[in-house]
Amino acid sequence: MTSTAGGVERRLGIAALIMTGGVLLSRLTGHLREVLIVALHGAGRTTDVYYAAFTIPDLLNYLLAGGALSIAFLPIFSEYLATGREEEGWRVFSVIATTMTSLLLLLVVAGEVFAPWLAPLVAPGFDAAQTAELVRLTRIVMPAQLAFYFGGLIQATLYARERFLAPALAPLVYNLVTLAGGLLLRHRGVEGFAWGVLVGAFLGPLLVPLLAARGALRYRPAFSLRHPGLVRFVLLSLPLMLGVSLLTVDQWISRWFASSMTATITHLENARRLMQVPTAVFG
Repeated sequence: MTSTAGGVERRLGIAALIMTGGVLLSRLTGHLREVLIVALHGAGRTTDVYYAAFTIPDLLNYLLAGGALSIAFLPIFSEYLATGREEEGWRVFSVIATTMTSLLLLLVVAGEVFAPWLAPLVAPGFDAAQTAELVRLTRIVMPAQLAFYFGGLIQATLYARERFLAPALAPLVYNLVTLAGGLLLRHRGVEGFAWGVLVGAFLGPLLVPLLAARGALRYRPAFSLRHPGLVRFVLLSLPLMLGVSLLTVDQWISRWFASSMTATITHLENARRLMQVPTAVFG
């Protein structure tokens, strides 16, 4: 009994160390990204537009619980593994991944099409040129939500099988690629960081866990709105959808009021990111 308990404690300790280290490095590189954006482009209208461009994409993601996706799917998948029904668990994974990602794809397409009408609702204080730039940057980063969502589901399967390295590395890769985009494409202004976000989302949150799970991943496209596993997932996700969406609404309200004052969105965003470094690590 003591030996078994000691083994569990060691595994928990290693898992905690990996995740804490990954989160710490991710937050530090994320903060470095914000410092670099301001260092290269200053704190002004250009950076205000860049940060405002994430409002609609983030809202789409969080509406489907993308911000806490692993938390919602992990207990469902873990239950199938614990009861020896792994094949059935992968079928549920396939249904949820196909159905929910398809829904997100429709929302992304709608966001791309209606971005010119949505942008003034995000930042009414921007002039015509700034609003046009906001639309362009929003359209660049919008598809990244697909990578975050599908990758989040794969990460949940890795957590269930006690594989933590890939989920810990995924946000770090995302931040580093975003930094690289901003540096390599700095002649294009903050647009370089937007392209870095898009590429980084597919290389980090999606590709890293996909490679880690490639030997065990059993995904087969399966669309169903009535599958019991999907219904259970949606019911579990509803509180998370509401909770994490409120965070985005709070950001939207702040940006809405701050858009009439130069550099205010940038300062608020950097202050929030800096605050998240210690809270994310210890939380």
